[in-house]
Amino acid sequence: MGLYTQFRTAARFTGENKLELLAKIEGSEDYQSHIRKLASHSQERKIIKSRFKFGEVYLRDESGRLVPAPIEYHGYQRKDEDTIDQALRELSSDLSQKLGYLPNITSITIPRGLDYIAKHHMYDTLCDGDSIPQVSQPWQVLGFLDATRSAYDLDNTEGPEPKVPRNIYHDHDFLVLYVDYNAYSLDFWVATIAEFTAGLVGDEPPFSFRHQDLAASYGNDDDSKTKQSRVETAIQQLLADLFSREEAEDLNVIILSGEASPKSMDSLGQTIRKMVPRTWQGIIRDQLDPNFVTAIGAAHRARKFIQRPELWKVQNSHTHDEL
Repeated sequence: MGLYTQFRTAARFTGENKLELLAKIEGSEDYQSHIRKLASHSQERKIIKSRFKFGEVYLRDESGRLVPAPIEYHGYQRKDEDTIDQALRELSSDLSQKLGYLPNITSITIPRGLDYIAKHHMYDTLCDGDSIPQVSQPWQVLGFLDATRSAYDLDNTEGPEPKVPRNIYHDHDFLVLYVDYNAYSLDFWVATIAEFTAGLVGDEPPFSFRHQDLAASYGNDDDSKTKQSRVETAIQQLLADLFSREEAEDLNVIILSGEASPKSMDSLGQTIRKMVPRTWQGIIRDQLDPNFVTAIGAAHRARKFIQRPELWKVQNSHTHDEL
């Protein structure tokens, strides 16, 4: 199951190991508003940790100085948890009607860009609630980087040849570019991944960028020529900047995902292909439905723990990027 700003999606692997895309449901206004609030709070607040307590929460004022944050930035209320629970119940109900039974949901993904407070609000809600009782451990909740990496099975060296053959288990600098077009922003993340970790290379462009003015709207405006032109320009500038850096030599995969309309996602993919050198075309991963990439990643995680139950113990001894 995958949680996005506007939509919730679900996918599974059948007993015959066949991938099925099960559901894509638009969230309520309350759900979408809450997910946007988590993202905006995460960008605005600054958490100063201390030796003796969790930390002080601040915001930056107009002059750039840190000032104590209002109480609503310190955590989230029961009604916020109820909003997430209700969204999960709606998706579970839809799946039950389609399948004829209630499936066991054992892995779920959360949006990228959440800070410590927002992440743990999501973890507590997902793991302690009763809307998806099979999810009870934090490692069953995947962060965006791990989910999309799992969707394209980057742990498996088989598949399209990278421009420079590499292996995430042995190469220190295995870089992945994530381009995610969601209802909160157009996101551009460059991360280095290894067997059990995925972390951003930097927090400034071109390694990390969130363009809220270009957020996907899944409507006529989303498909307008003006909107597509602005998205194309932003991606061209970011890719040109990235390809001018020495780190680009370690770029082995570009993953396209999001919740924009099929027409907009296709346009975005074409822009990326035009910018990527011809000899690098094999590193682009856009073969999956971009709207379902995070849900497919969760399905991969769920399948892995069915096939290799011994990993349940291993997971508790490793630290993950967003867990």
